[in-house]
Amino acid sequence: MAAHRIYAQVDAGIVKNVMVCADYEDASYLSRATYGDDALAVDVTNIPCMIGDAYRDGTFYRDGKAVTPEASTEASIADLKAGQNEIILALAALIGGEGNE
Repeated sequence: MAAHRIYAQVDAGIVKNVMVCADYEDASYLSRATYGDDALAVDVTNIPCMIGDAYRDGTFYRDGKAVTPEASTEASIADLKAGQNEIILALAALIGGEGNE
């Protein structure tokens, strides 16, 4: 779990700023205090959005195209571990281990 998260400050459907905060409540408060009562904070820790991007219906857009979220750290680690297991099994097979009878 991360100690801090990254939030986009969104006003009128446009990302006005990107900031680091400890939690959503603080990010939401700062967004409303800075941009008005209709502003909101959106967790973008795994979304490479930037100032000027559009935000609607839960998706960020840049130049009319959806901004694709990146894999979380946890998902990346799980993928690496799965790949590591495949390599270990392949090496075992090469040196006469499991599956090489």
